[in-house]
Amino acid sequence: MQHICSSFLLTSAALLLCLSTVDAEALSDVFSPHDITRIRDLLLSTEPYGELSTPYHVLRGLQALGTSSSENKDGFKRNACAYALSHIDTSSDLQSLFYISSIAAELGSSCLPDVIKKKSHIQSVVSDALETEQTMEKLYYSTSISTNLGLDVNSESVLASILTALDDDETIQNTALAFLTASQLPDFDLTAIYELVEDVVAQADETPTTLYYDSLETTSNVITGIFAMATKTGEAPAITSEQATKFGNYLLTNTYTVDVARLAYVLAAATALDRNQYVVPCSLLLTSSGYVSRANPDIQVRLATILGSPPPTEFTVTVMTVTHQEGDETLPKKKLKSKNGLYSYNLFQDVSSPGVYTLTFSTESVGGSPVVKLTETPLQVTVSFEVTIGSAELSLSDREHGTTAKKIRFPRFNTRVSGSNSHSRVSVTPFRQFGVPQLQ
Repeated sequence: MQHICSSFLLTSAALLLCLSTVDAEALSDVFSPHDITRIRDLLLSTEPYGELSTPYHVLRGLQALGTSSSENKDGFKRNACAYALSHIDTSSDLQSLFYISSIAAELGSSCLPDVIKKKSHIQSVVSDALETEQTMEKLYYSTSISTNLGLDVNSESVLASILTALDDDETIQNTALAFLTASQLPDFDLTAIYELVEDVVAQADETPTTLYYDSLETTSNVITGIFAMATKTGEAPAITSEQATKFGNYLLTNTYTVDVARLAYVLAAATALDRNQYVVPCSLLLTSSGYVSRANPDIQVRLATILGSPPPTEFTVTVMTVTHQEGDETLPKKKLKSKNGLYSYNLFQDVSSPGVYTLTFSTESVGGSPVVKLTETPLQVTVSFEVTIGSAELSLSDREHGTTAKKIRFPRFNTRVSGSNSHSRVSVTPFRQFGVPQLQ
């Protein structure tokens, strides 16, 4: 009897607190600080390059992460620039010169002047390429090269060529490149191109939680192109909050690749979704334990955009409903208090029985924000009650002859051990201590 426990913890099934993936409004996840560090370290360790596209994608990824040159390891900029410069004279195709000029533009004053010195050769290659056939890819490369090196661009001619190229081959990838090309044209009416956004988004392959095209590259180019056009025109793109969230969820399925090109495409598109002024998908993240008890009574959540950043403006978060798994208990909505971007709710004080509860949340911007408003974002939490055993009774009787039971009442003890054998029946009856919540 001395080993009978004086208390125990009653819990329901071991369910972690988690966001439901069926909510089309909320991202299924976001980039964590660990993800950002892992990707940055991978990009910075990618040397030697092997081909021109590699330093281009590395720098593009680092730029999306906001990694400044001072954070790069020793010699990183110097090596990337030297690699690009060593290929100028031998590069006779637009794609190679696009990579070189983009690397130089990203590295800035430490590299760009040396590339500009070779502009005669570069302009000659661009002119020769456009004389033969003006495909959408060539138009994108040539316009980007001119923009990177600060050369003049004939906007009217380029726009006319874009429309002609799309008439010849209006694929999703070509339309995405048209967005990226047109967004670089200075001071020109881009309505004819921008009107294609709604149709392009509508052609994406759709699942309950994602939107995507035939490749990560195409999907990334569509997303970055749409928001580049929005920034250029100052007009909101024809993309809904649900569509933006589904694009974000697709990107999040590609974060664990070690291919620097794929990482660059993911990061470029994620940055476009994260930092635009029109529609920014977000997620409601758990920052507390997945179990609620008397010792840990609070649920704590925070809002985050796809790159893990807090919303740029203040938000209110409201618990709309709290429902027990058996549907026998519901609680009214409650507005949560915020402290340093964290929203807390003392759930334990509001419930009366253990089990799994489903909570739904809504969010509202204070003063307007491009961050998506959530209306019915669900999560589940397991509530546990601690029950103290005030006393217990042990009965010992003969199961065959029905003799009177010998009883021992815990916490009192019987110093004389009663004899028992295989014919004995032993039963223990616990008694709940007064004042502890009744179990159901």
